[in-house]
Amino acid sequence: MFRYILSFLTIFSLLNIVKSNVLYYSDILECNYNFNNLNELNSRMILSIDSNNFRETVAYPNIKTYFAIPVSRKDYNISYYFEGNNNLIPEISCKYSSGLFLDKYMKNNDLVIKNNNVELYQNSYYYDRKHILNIHLIISMKPYDTNQDDLYLEFYFNNNLVKFDTLNTQYPMTSYKLELEGEEGNNYFELSASTNGIWCSCPSIYNGYHNNRYLVSWITEIDKDEYSNTINIVSNYGNPIASIKNLNHTQHFISI
Repeated sequence: MFRYILSFLTIFSLLNIVKSNVLYYSDILECNYNFNNLNELNSRMILSIDSNNFRETVAYPNIKTYFAIPVSRKDYNISYYFEGNNNLIPEISCKYSSGLFLDKYMKNNDLVIKNNNVELYQNSYYYDRKHILNIHLIISMKPYDTNQDDLYLEFYFNNNLVKFDTLNTQYPMTSYKLELEGEEGNNYFELSASTNGIWCSCPSIYNGYHNNRYLVSWITEIDKDEYSNTINIVSNYGNPIASIKNLNHTQHFISI
């Protein structure tokens, strides 16, 4: 009986710390990468993790790209592939971090943005103390033609504009990471897009490796000593380029 009371108290404590749809503590694989190609602006790069190609990682040249994903403890082989010039060599760096993952991804439906403002993502959560909200974002879109007006992306955190980006027909992509100090209590963040032209945020377009719309977020403590394993990577086309070593941490799922 005492064991069941203790389990209930543990769960009750967790529920009072964080409230959201689905949350879990996890190791998180973070990668940033970029490649330079001034002659072929339409060339693209993707990451492959254990031979699984992630279309969410689609990157265009000359733009530093940030990708993160919750992972379980194991070794990972990370490769890269190009569509276009296969002789390019990117710069890639990966590391482990950990935190309380907010399990709400961006929808992957096709979305046409035409002469209006569209909400792309929103999320809210409760935390019982000040903390850091970590954001990794990758977005690439397709303009209707080369004469379209620019598209503007605005990221708000607790009603404050913290990031503003412009996409144009030459560079229709952006990516960034944010580390934002969250308040004790309720927090809210959202991403919106606006344009006077016509743009398509269409992950399914062509072979699925042209457009992407990807945002992940997790909570870490302020001034917490994070463990990490940083690897600087440069390799040839199509070969495994990193092995992320095991870390002795277990992933826990919490459904609320």
